[in-house]
Amino acid sequence: MAERVESQPSSKAEEAVRSVLSALAAQGAFRTPKLRRADMREFKLVSPHRVFLIPLAILKGDQKAELTDVGWRFIIEVNGEGIASAEAISRPNGQFQFSGLNEGPLVDNLVDTLKGVDILGQGFQPRLVLAPGVNTAALWLKKAGGSEFCLAETDVVVQLVPIHHDRSLRTLTPVPEFISSLKSLASALQQGGAKGG
Repeated sequence: MAERVESQPSSKAEEAVRSVLSALAAQGAFRTPKLRRADMREFKLVSPHRVFLIPLAILKGDQKAELTDVGWRFIIEVNGEGIASAEAISRPNGQFQFSGLNEGPLVDNLVDTLKGVDILGQGFQPRLVLAPGVNTAALWLKKAGGSEFCLAETDVVVQLVPIHHDRSLRTLTPVPEFISSLKSLASALQQGGAKGG
């Protein structure tokens, strides 16, 4: 039986992120534009969410989409504005290790989506699900109950990257439709029909 995934962030995950951010702020050592310009003495870690990966091998086969638990990601907020994200990955010994910062479009899309999706108040847990093999990220809204490591049919997702032309940023997509679209992308890769970029 798979270990239950926490719905609240481990204090160890938050401390792994906070200690690195505090050290970088004290040294003025941020290299990305938004973090470099911000007064990082005032940063807050908000909107904690678990991060999961969908391996490409699953999307190319007929296996059930069981996910890989990566760790926790936090939005870095300064003066009420979400400007970046920071991640702590799970280690085999139960500890967490800081793994990086991000200021890219995914952060802006995720912040906007978390603010705009009404379903978050209805017992759904926000998580980030990544399918790097097909360059896709989505906000996974998980309904309580069931396997912690599978996208259930009672869950919904909001695709963040890339956004299909026929959807708005906050479109709720049923899980079967989302998985089907990922498998189509994976099939195109397998047949050499996908373009790099």
